[in-house]
Amino acid sequence: MNRHGFIAMWRRYRVRMLLLLLLPVFLFINCGVEGDRAANGECPRDEICSESTPLGLYFVGSTFYDAHVLKLGPVLADGEFTVALRPLGGHDMPAFNFEIEDPGVMSGVTLATYDWESNDEPELRLTGLSAGSTYLRILHGIDGKLLDRLKIQVVELDDVKVENMNGESGHLLAGCQHMIGVRLHARDAGLNVRAFDETVTISAKGATLAGEEGIWDCFIYDVPEGASSVDFTVKAAGQTFHKSLPVQKLAEDDPEGCPPVNLD
Repeated sequence: MNRHGFIAMWRRYRVRMLLLLLLPVFLFINCGVEGDRAANGECPRDEICSESTPLGLYFVGSTFYDAHVLKLGPVLADGEFTVALRPLGGHDMPAFNFEIEDPGVMSGVTLATYDWESNDEPELRLTGLSAGSTYLRILHGIDGKLLDRLKIQVVELDDVKVENMNGESGHLLAGCQHMIGVRLHARDAGLNVRAFDETVTISAKGATLAGEEGIWDCFIYDVPEGASSVDFTVKAAGQTFHKSLPVQKLAEDDPEGCPPVNLD
């Protein structure tokens, strides 16, 4: 192996090790919000509440790779979003059902429970159907009384953006491994907002990019040597977008080599 090949191999190895070290940071950057009952400290006036969760519920979902969010959603129409349920105050989660106030805006299914900090918490997979807002109501499985509820917004996808997460976001470096971030943009009341679709995929030269478990909007890509640009195909919310990023050559005498993953 020549010197150039050895340097390239070392750079890829270093980036992979950084990804492994930083993965726990990604996995625990989730967004959790209180339901209406938990936030207000009392049962909503138009509801009859269960005593099984007297302090209400915490709704936990994904956030964006580069920004923490203060609410769950918005979810894209034809997009999906996963929500976990956590009772406040150390109470056990009873058997439950769920109801979506406006089934024309959103639908959902119950997923298998999973382990989170040694507690089993149920998950719901929500699917946006059309623009609007609706309550996700979590009900006791026996008497149908409210455990808690949360309003979630659904928006229509307008555009997507791809960017390099490590190094300068406007371009890639030939021969380096990069993490490619995908932003999904929607218009809401004339404003540009970012939205969720956890089924988003991105491919280059016909090959789908691999992601990391627990990170829905970041993907790993090895930039080919000699490339001048990379054309990406992004599929989200039933739509397909084509985006490109320019590629620059990495100087052989660059003492820094390929840039490390940067979460800032």
